[in-house]
Amino acid sequence: MKVIIPAAGIGKRLQPLTFFLPKPLFYVGSKRIIDYVLSSLRDVDIDEYIIIVGYKKEILIDYLLKNYPDKRFTFVVQEEQSGLGDAVFKGLLNIRNLDVPLLILLSDTIIELNVEKFLKTKNSKLALMEVDDPKRFGIARIDGKFITDVVEKPKNFVSNKAIVGFYYFKSSKKLFESLNYLYENDIKTKGEIQLTDAIKKLIVDGEKIEFGEVKRWIDCGNFKTLLVANSLLLKLEKRKNFIDKTVSLENSNVIKNSSIFKNVKISGCKIKNSIIGNDVILKDCNIKDSIIGDNSSVENFKGSIVCGENTIIKK
Repeated sequence: MKVIIPAAGIGKRLQPLTFFLPKPLFYVGSKRIIDYVLSSLRDVDIDEYIIIVGYKKEILIDYLLKNYPDKRFTFVVQEEQSGLGDAVFKGLLNIRNLDVPLLILLSDTIIELNVEKFLKTKNSKLALMEVDDPKRFGIARIDGKFITDVVEKPKNFVSNKAIVGFYYFKSSKKLFESLNYLYENDIKTKGEIQLTDAIKKLIVDGEKIEFGEVKRWIDCGNFKTLLVANSLLLKLEKRKNFIDKTVSLENSNVIKNSSIFKNVKISGCKIKNSIIGNDVILKDCNIKDSIIGDNSSVENFKGSIVCGENTIIKK
């Protein structure tokens, strides 16, 4: 089985953090987002990981090659972000034999799902979850155990079943043909080649696509959801906090829901619901709902802050 993981996006909603790192490498919980994505496939026999890269691709490629030497990676560059369908199509172009099943996972989404059980099906299958605001997502109509239609960010109510970034296709070839049809006929939604339009074409052509509902979908797309994701992951891992063993704590009270990574020095601080990167110095601070990038120094600060790498704040 092949897996395609689109990871080329700029991550504008997470600037200034993305000025320094691609979004999949952000810390959340006890590791990086991409680590959670890859660990979700630990019980699946994957023979090739096709990573769609673009923005700050060298950093992501270097991280994956160094930290996962046992996995076979193929890196495909998407120079312009022209839709999820475009990213997947570029990945499919690099598969020599399309007569294989395919998984597609998003690189900024963590899903609580029994993958092995999910894949026990004779048909293609999408992960769905009920949402309160369907207009923000790709949405599926269902009948029984099958998906009958999909719509990308509908203006009018279609259903409340959102497609949450975990796709299984029984045939890579059929998906390729469906996406190719979009290109040949210049079919775009909101100016982009959309995976939902390719799925719609598959359904119209008679493809049976099942669905499985997920318990929890953790989006890491903006500052608020990143901190929510951090809190949820710590809870799932049954941790009050994650504090790397190299962290130095002096006269400090680290309250709940905080993740603190390597070689951080903290003195006289209170920290709540925050993510602190590597090699950070915090002194006499009372912070909450904050994200602090690597190699930063913050002193005498009270409140919430989001700052990228190499930031110095002193009051």
